[in-house]
Amino acid sequence: MNTHGKALLLGACGTVQGRFGRWFHPIFRELNEEFDQLIKERRWLASQPFDTIHHVIRFGALSADEVEIKTVDKAQRELPTASMRAMSELREVLLDKDKLRIFLREEIIRSLKAISESTNLPSLV
Repeated sequence: MNTHGKALLLGACGTVQGRFGRWFHPIFRELNEEFDQLIKERRWLASQPFDTIHHVIRFGALSADEVEIKTVDKAQRELPTASMRAMSELREVLLDKDKLRIFLREEIIRSLKAISESTNLPSLV
C-alpha cells in the first residue's frame, strides 16, 4: 500500500468552463472514503500489480462511454484511469445534494465496473 494508505484516489477536473458548486467537494470526499473502504474490506486489489486506483472524472463538452485505463505506474503501484461526463449533466444536478450524490455515485460505479472488466477483477458493486 502506498504511504497515503488509499486503495482509491478520486479526482475531478473541468475541461470546459463551469463550476462544481458548494456541495460537490464534500460529497465527492464522502464517496471517495466510502468506496475506498469497500475496496479495502473486500481486498479487491489483493491479486493486482497495483495497490491504488487513481481515477479522475473529467467534466467536458460531451460525455464519453469509454473509461480510459492506462498502464500501471509500477513506481507508485497505481492504476491511472479517467472518465468523461458532460459539464451540462453536472449543472442539472449541482444544486440538489441528493441528485448530485446519485450522479457522482453512478459515475464512480460505472468506472469501477469498467476497471473490473479490464483487469479481470470480480464485480465490486
